[in-house]
This record gives sequence, structure tokens and C-alpha cells, in this order.
Amino acid sequence: MSNTRKLRMTRRRAVDFLNEHGWPISNSTMNRKCSPAVNEGPPAAALFNGHYLYEPDDLLQWAEAQCINLKDGQGANDGPPHPSQGGEPRRQRKTNNAT
Repeated sequence: MSNTRKLRMTRRRAVDFLNEHGWPISNSTMNRKCSPAVNEGPPAAALFNGHYLYEPDDLLQWAEAQCINLKDGQGANDGPPHPSQGGEPRRQRKTNNAT
């Protein structure tokens, strides 16, 4: 049997790990992304006592995939550009100015 052990961490510890490695994410954002309704969280490596466990390499790869590179406009969540990036300005909300 090997003495090397894979480091696995709970979701809360995974958030701390990502923050320590320069990826700002809150517990609530991670919980939302990992919820079954959204299902956009990092891949879980195991389930222990009802807690999903994550491995460091998987977390870092997931965070990198979530990143949008502003230099070339390519990213996992490539959507319409923000107005500061040359996109169209947001529409103004219609107001009811009854006189």
C-alpha cells in the first residue's frame, strides 16, 4: 500500500483553497454553482459522510475554465461583451412619466 495520500477537501475548505490561490469566490457562490439546479461547480472526487470532497488539481482546473480572458475575449462563459469592452451599452429602463 502506498504512503501517498490524495488531499481531498470539503466545499468550504475548497473555497479557502481557491481564495489562497488567487481565485476570489465566496461560500455562497460556490454553494450556488454546486447546487443541482445550477450544476456548474467543480467536479467532486468523492462523497464522505454526506459531504462532497474535492481535489486541488480539479479545483484549479475548474477555476481556470471559469476565467474569461479579456485580452482575446475567449472564455468558458463567453457571453456578450461588457460596454467597457466595446459592447453595446445597456438599455435604459422605461419609466412611466404620467403628467
